[in-house]
Amino acid sequence: MEKKKGLLDLRFAFGARVAITILSLILQILLARLLGPSGRGSYTVCVIFSLVLSCFFMVGLNGAVGYFVASKQMTPSNGISSIFFLGSIEAIFCIFFGLVLLNLPIPFFDRASITSFYIALAWAPLQIFNFSLVLLLLSIKEFKCYAFCSVAEVISQLLFILLLVGCFKLGTEGSIISCIAGTIFSIFISISFLRKRYKVSWSFPKGTIIYGLLHYGYRYWFSELSQLLHVQAGPLFLGFFASEKEIGIFSVGFALVARVIMLPDSIVSVIQPRVAEDRHGRPDLIAQSARVSGLISFCVLIFIGIFSMPIVSILFSSKFLGAVDIIWVLLPGIALRCSTKLILPYLNGTNRPGVQSWATIGSLFVNYIFLSFLYPLFGLIGAGIAMSLSYIVNSLILIVAFHHYSKTTFLKEWILRKSDINQLYLSLKSIFKK
Repeated sequence: MEKKKGLLDLRFAFGARVAITILSLILQILLARLLGPSGRGSYTVCVIFSLVLSCFFMVGLNGAVGYFVASKQMTPSNGISSIFFLGSIEAIFCIFFGLVLLNLPIPFFDRASITSFYIALAWAPLQIFNFSLVLLLLSIKEFKCYAFCSVAEVISQLLFILLLVGCFKLGTEGSIISCIAGTIFSIFISISFLRKRYKVSWSFPKGTIIYGLLHYGYRYWFSELSQLLHVQAGPLFLGFFASEKEIGIFSVGFALVARVIMLPDSIVSVIQPRVAEDRHGRPDLIAQSARVSGLISFCVLIFIGIFSMPIVSILFSSKFLGAVDIIWVLLPGIALRCSTKLILPYLNGTNRPGVQSWATIGSLFVNYIFLSFLYPLFGLIGAGIAMSLSYIVNSLILIVAFHHYSKTTFLKEWILRKSDINQLYLSLKSIFKK
């Protein structure tokens, strides 16, 4: 029964990810066509600024609420009350600190207009609430609502970009406003669903609940922040010394291969609550999921690499052809990450969220060192190599940690087997079942 339920959940999660990937690709094409390389670069640095700021001041609230609700230590009503109580405090600090940063002479803020950055700052607090509500939905296994919210958010953003950027020519500013519109719509849907299905209502969180959330949250926070920095390290570091045009070209190449990560993300969203319910973290499920995810991701990435030139030139225009070389150098790192990302539910579910932080510190160090050395010599290709190497280092650290805590052997857990193919067949059959 649980296996069938898991396949059904995977169907919704995977379906949502596929829809989001297709819609996001259309979104990226529109942004590239409407903004050009320089405008696309300005949009990228604004998005990174908002994401990092919101993640920094969220202090792991989303992961903490998700963990406590999934492990039945907190009700959905307690969860949503805690999100809005602690989230409001975090939002105030987020806006204040963002205003201070924008008034400092940092080269990163020269890559877009100050108006664009102010709009991005307004987006950051909304993301704190949205990320937390999304994980709350996943923790109570409401995958249908999660799928609907995710797809609706991207559709809203797409429609507003057509209106604000395509019709009113608002450029980067209009693109960021579109992000705000999508986030507000997602928050509205999440709250409406929770109120209707679970009759959630506001109640002031107890001190013990707040303490528990903060205690778990600060460890999850460091893990989540480091993971975000790890993923966005290439564009983030480039934002300090590369031109807007270079950042725009790099972001297109990165965005194409990064879309493949939707596969492990969809699996993570399904197995995370199941892992949290088991005190041993279900290492066998984690290992099998990692093998299957790695196999599919590798095949998709090779396809993207082979056809990268026509894909870029036809969809994004010849102005972005420099992204082709970046795609190829990113493939090894992204492929390994698509497999090892499945280790994160095990680490978080067994109350070891800090391991990812150390893995990311190592990868960020590798990225920065190699970027400083390779970018002056090889330009954007050097930046891509540095980023790919950082993914490999991060993945290797996660693999070592997984085997250390789960007491499993490398050969036993990472060699593809017949049962994996059978499980893959059943999963695909369920996903595409009419």
